[in-house]
Amino acid sequence: MENAKSDSRRCHIRKHKFNLTELLLNLGREYQEIASYQGKTFHYRGQEIELNSDSISIERIVRNLLNNALKYGRGKISLHWYKIADKAKIIVADNGVGLKPEEQKHLFEAFYQCRRHKSLGSGLGLSIVKELADEFNISLNIYSKWKKGTIVVLQIPL
Repeated sequence: MENAKSDSRRCHIRKHKFNLTELLLNLGREYQEIASYQGKTFHYRGQEIELNSDSISIERIVRNLLNNALKYGRGKISLHWYKIADKAKIIVADNGVGLKPEEQKHLFEAFYQCRRHKSLGSGLGLSIVKELADEFNISLNIYSKWKKGTIVVLQIPL
């Protein structure tokens, strides 16, 4: 069943050249407004980048990461992007509660939620992000420190 889901999703992948910067600027404006409404600060900026990938999947990944940053961030959230060698690098950071080391090893498991966050979601977000990242050969790294915050780094082949 799990393979059937992945196989059916692959049929809808449409790789095309698109302006990653435009996509991220639009998300930045949208999330800056949401953050402001929540009394949080949101900064975003980056370089001009053209990407050959599935813009819908990339947007889905970044939206999920930004939603998590808004949900768990305490006040400051940032979205930055730039080109490094043959990759686009996207960084989402927050100064939220962060994760304990024992929680970090379960991050990508479907339905996993930290005990203190059970009421804040379904526990599917990061498992979907991981699946999409793997599908598009996107490097996904999460650096988190308890009571300090979280930084998520994506590296997407150009």
